[in-house]
Amino acid sequence: MEIKDRTGLVISVYSVKQSRLLKKYGVIDYVSKRMHYVVMYVDADDAHNKIATLQKLKFVRRVELSPLVQLSTSFSNNQSLDDDDE
Repeated sequence: MEIKDRTGLVISVYSVKQSRLLKKYGVIDYVSKRMHYVVMYVDADDAHNKIATLQKLKFVRRVELSPLVQLSTSFSNNQSLDDDDE
């Protein structure tokens, strides 16, 4: 079984009640009731098509790609914070 690359989407919605309808577009990871947004994961190959489809929905305010792919996740610097105090 091949594992596909996933990318995160941050979707601002007008009402959280309709967030259940987003299940058919991807995997919902988190729903913020106070801030009115949904974090979901979709296949990376189909992300731009899903964004275009989601933006056409009436209850969706804005759709953005997650900034996690732009951040560096390599933490190879082995200097500790204690060495700076000396």
